[in-house]
This record gives sequence, structure tokens and C-alpha cells, in this order.
Amino acid sequence: MLRKKFPEEVLAESDNFEFSNEVFEEREEITGITIDGAGSKDLDDAIFVQKLEDGYRISVSIADVAFSVRHESPLFEEALLRGATIYKRRYTVPMLPYQLSEGKLSLVQNSPRPTITFDMVLNTKFEVANINIKETFIKNRRRMSYDEVDRIIGNKPDDPDHVFLVECFNLAQILLRKRQEQGALAVYDMANKIFTNEEGHLITLNDTEHKGNLIVQELMILTNQATARFLAKQGVPILFRNHTVQRYTPTHREIMSQYNAALVNPQLLESLIQRVALWLNRAVYSPVLEGHFGLNEIAYTHVTSPIRRISDLINHYIIRAFINEQPLPYTHDDLVTLSKIVNERLYSQREETSQYFKKMAYAEAHKEAKESSVEYLASMEISQFKPIIKQSCRDDLMNDEFEKALILRFTHNKMDVIQLYYIIFESVGKSEVWDRIRDKALLYVLQSIGFSIQLLNLELQKGNLRSYDIEVKEKLAGFLARVVAVTSDGIMSTPSYILDNTKKRARHVASNDFLEHYLAGTLIPAHETKFPKKIGNTVSSPKKDKDIVYENYVGRLGEICAENHWQTPQYSYQKIGPSHQPTITCECSVNAIQDIVKASGIANSKKTAKHVSARNILLKIDEMDLENMTPSESDKECMPTEENYVGILNEVCQRLEWSSPKYEFQQFGSLHQPSFVCTLRLHDSRKLREISGTGTSKKASKQMAAEKMYRLVSG
Repeated sequence: MLRKKFPEEVLAESDNFEFSNEVFEEREEITGITIDGAGSKDLDDAIFVQKLEDGYRISVSIADVAFSVRHESPLFEEALLRGATIYKRRYTVPMLPYQLSEGKLSLVQNSPRPTITFDMVLNTKFEVANINIKETFIKNRRRMSYDEVDRIIGNKPDDPDHVFLVECFNLAQILLRKRQEQGALAVYDMANKIFTNEEGHLITLNDTEHKGNLIVQELMILTNQATARFLAKQGVPILFRNHTVQRYTPTHREIMSQYNAALVNPQLLESLIQRVALWLNRAVYSPVLEGHFGLNEIAYTHVTSPIRRISDLINHYIIRAFINEQPLPYTHDDLVTLSKIVNERLYSQREETSQYFKKMAYAEAHKEAKESSVEYLASMEISQFKPIIKQSCRDDLMNDEFEKALILRFTHNKMDVIQLYYIIFESVGKSEVWDRIRDKALLYVLQSIGFSIQLLNLELQKGNLRSYDIEVKEKLAGFLARVVAVTSDGIMSTPSYILDNTKKRARHVASNDFLEHYLAGTLIPAHETKFPKKIGNTVSSPKKDKDIVYENYVGRLGEICAENHWQTPQYSYQKIGPSHQPTITCECSVNAIQDIVKASGIANSKKTAKHVSARNILLKIDEMDLENMTPSESDKECMPTEENYVGILNEVCQRLEWSSPKYEFQQFGSLHQPSFVCTLRLHDSRKLREISGTGTSKKASKQMAAEKMYRLVSG
């Protein structure tokens, strides 16, 4: 439940708080302006930008909440329970009482407020050459809104801040381009009114808040990046903002390529947003540095919003102690505990806020599902139909009209993976109609390359899958594939492998095969999975006999025999049935030195039957050598080809006379293709540094951790 009311002792502490004159006498005064939403009152950041001959000077001044809210006071404990300020359509639930968040601590115009200033100098390459963090105070010389900034930049050249704001906007555009060049998932398209948040998710811009929003966004990201790198190099433990992804997530470049294509063709945006949501994990706070995928940064944190985010306030306590050369308020273990509390609070808040809006949306969806015509439901956009199908699946809202509308949507390809997930996994209906719809959805998934893997990712997030891997091995007859997953029953897989001539389709069909067995409850222990015996008679074979002719298995078998100096394959035929519709059986035998391998193929023509028998021979040869499979392409991709950062880091430690790095490992995922997390701890001359790396082997995770640490200590 949202904590709308503050306890009396917290309100009393807020009422009694006042700044003394000594606070301002002991601090340097800083100039700056604030840019926020038109209705915002909790102003916690002010900016100042100055162009230099060889770069820029940027000052970002943040409300010094940590000075005012005592550590472990009732006020802090209440803020920790709330986690962050929650913004509703009609009201706000603040992290701190209004008299502080919108009054005594807010950087209101022309009123002195204590601040922490992050003073940065950018060189000619727009890199942070120096950062100085200090206690200051500010009198906000002008409180501006986003749309006001846009109007001044575009239409008010006579405004006293026109030149300053244009300079800020130009710098923001440069910083955005630099982030894009460095691999961040960064989009800010004012024409399409689309931008990305820190994690790389696409979000819609408001109608007018474009240029002002970009200025604030880029300066805050720069401040958080520079601070995280600076404190990490100093060995100061803070709450880092880590962002990781699913194992099969495309590269930054591939995702950005899809973003750019979607901006050209906005019809692609809806499905792309959903795919990205499956790839990217939620960002979390932790004292262990893991990096930030969305920003493509080795170190990132949050320090720019202590009025409305508890993570920032905790980091400010640490920063104040560090710059004043006082004992740090938290140990590493303290921060581990706090990070778990903060992550849990923020997750609960997001869920509660989400449910609040969903409740209103689904009431309308329930009505539309029951009362709308077939034509109207069938013609709705995917985004409009989503809440309707979700509500229908969960409340068993099904009638003849709704079934007809769904069939039309399948026919016209107006179903996305999220809607298919609702139908396949969340529909509660037990009628024959629902059975038909679920069968239709599974067939649709099989026909849509990539959907089965996306459904597995969704079930990983929402359902009972704990982890999974797609195992692919290249064989003579094609690619063998299966899904191995950790479920409540243990490490499970399908009764047999999938075999296909392309790796991409083998992965897709194997995922679909796993889904069918998973839903039917017919998965088996992974070590019991069987090799596919022959074509056309197992669920593991996606090809029909008529398709085999398009793959030259006869030629492939002949090449294998020649390479191994085996005798030429021998084929014999038997025909049964009427002449207009015969059934041909082709018997193939190969004398593989000491072993005679035989197999048959059945089809409606001699040519197809010959190819079927040849492929079944290849399958048998593969089966005989199953225990000695060569590494798959995915295995080869995991083999290290980069520099030996473990060795490089050891050399650095020896040269600087630091203690040797310590490595610890944790294993996740399946036994067949596990994932490892390596935690690296390093004592330099002053501090304990800690960082982690991930990989598909201990060696790979160790290399990643060593590379991150090396880049961190080497700057």
C-alpha cells in the first residue's frame, strides 16, 4: 500500500528544521538555473554551462538533502520505507514531507539552498577531464519549465537566457551523439517524439518538452557517469546502478539498427518495444559493480535526485563523508542490505502504480470484449487490442463473436507475442472454443520465426521457468537442437532432439517443441533426451517428406563416403499401391569400413524417398558418434579470442605492489550450458575494489571481471 500519510514524529522533524546562517557563510555560492516540468515543485538540480577555449565547464548543483536529513533519523527511515516519490495523474506521494521536498529543500527561485556541486571540465573530445565534488549553496536565478526552454531557444532571441540555453542545447546534442558513438542505446527523435530512457527502452515525448528535456537528460547522465567512475577509481563503496540483459540479447549495434529502422517505419515500433522488454532486465542497485548495458558504461550510479530517490540520498551520505574526509557511513555489507531493501521497495512501487492504471484500463477492456462487434475487434491496432485479449483470457470472456474476431486477427497477422502469451499461458477457459484458440496460437507461433524464443523469455520472467538454454550442435545431417531448462521438477528437456538443416530454424523449432511439451507436462530429465531416429515419424522432425527433395542429402552422403574412403552408397526401391498414387520405399546401405549402415525412406516419388533414406543414413552415422560431437557454433563463439586481461591485471598489481586479485564464482543455468558470475576483489594501496563479470564458463567470466577491473584502474 502507498504510504500517503507521514508519521507525526516525521512531520515534527520536518516542521522544526531550519537552515542557520552559518551554513551559507561557510560555503561557496554557485550560480545556476533549474529546468523542470511546469507543475514540478520538488526541484533538486540546477545547471550551469560555460564554454571554454578548449572545452566546457559544467556545474550540476544538487540539493544537499543529506546535510538536512540526518542519517538513520525517523525522517530517513520513513524515506527508506517509501523508496521514491510516486507521481500520479492527479496527485503526488512524496518520499519526503511536502514542507521539505517542495519547500525548505527545493531549489526554489531566489532562495538560498545548500547544495552539493559536481563541477566538471570537458576537454576538446567532450570527455570528463576533471571532476570536483564540493559543498556549495545556490540561489536559483531562474526557474524554467521544459516548454519555456523550447520557446526561448526557438522563438525568443531577445530573452536574456537565449544564448545560454542555445549553448546548453548544442552541448546536449554533442553529448547524445558521443553516447551513441560509444554504443549506448540512445535515441532522441524530436520528429517522431520518441526517446530512450537510461535502460534503452523507447518512450514517447510530450508534445512540447523536447529541447529542455534533452538538456537535463544529458547533463544528469553525464554527472552520474562521471561520479560513478570517479568514486569507483577512488575505491569508495556506493550504490551503483547496474543493468544486465538476457543471454540471447542482440548486440548494442544490432538493437540500434532495429531502432533506426523502426523510426523510419513507425509500424515496427510496437513489436520492437515488446522485444526489447524481453531482452533487457530491470536495472538494480548494488555495491558490486556489474556495468550498465543500456548506457554501455562500465560504471553508473544515481546522485542527481536525492529529494525524490532514496538511492541518491544514500549515495549523498557517502559523498559528503568522502569529501569531508570523515568515516564512511556504510560498510560494503551495509550497502548490500540497503540495496536489497531499495530494489524491493522500487519494484513494489512500480507494480502498485502499474496495477492502479491497469485496473482502470481493464474495466474498459472488459466492456469492449463483451459488447464490440467482430469487425471492430478484428480491425483494432495491436496496442489497442492487447488489454482486451488479456482481460478476456483472465476472465474467460469468450463467445462466438469474439472467436471470429480472433481468427481474423490470426489470419491478418495482427497478433504479437505478448497477446500469444496471454492466450497460451494465461487463459483460464476450459471450453472447446478456448482449446481451438490455444491450438491456433501455437500454430501461429510455429509459423513465426523467433516467437517461440520470445515466449520462453516471457515465461522466464512471469512463469515457472527458472532458466533455460538452447543447445545446438552441428552434425552431418544438419543441426541438432533442444531446450534444456531448470524447472521446479529439475533440469528438464524434450523427449528427442530437433533436427533441421539451418541453425536458426533448428533453434526456433526446438523452442516450439519445448513449449508444447512444457504445456502438456511431458518434459523428461535432460539426460534422457533421445537422438532423432528417422525422418517423418517423430515430433522432433519439422520437415515433411515432400520438403526433403529440396535438400541434397544424396549428394551430401556421397561426399561423406568419398571423404572417408567408404564404398559408394547403394540404393534399392520397392513400389506398392496404385500407379496414380504409389508409395515408394528406398533402402540405402553404406559400408563404413567395418560397419554396414542401413536405413530406409518412404515417399510418393523415388527421388524424395532416396533423399529421405540418405538423410536417415546421415542420422544413423551421427547417432553412432553422438558422444563425440564437435563444438557447435555457439560454443566456438564463447571461446576467448581477446587479450588475457587476467594476466595483464596481475602484471599491473605486481608493478604497483598491490595484493593479488581474488576471484569467486557462482554458477547459474543448466548443467549443459551454465552461466557463471565471477566476483573479483582487489586491494590497492588504499581501498578494496569489487567488480563482477559474467560468461558461459568460469574462464570467460574471470576474463570479463579482470577486463572491467583493468579498465577501471587504468582509467
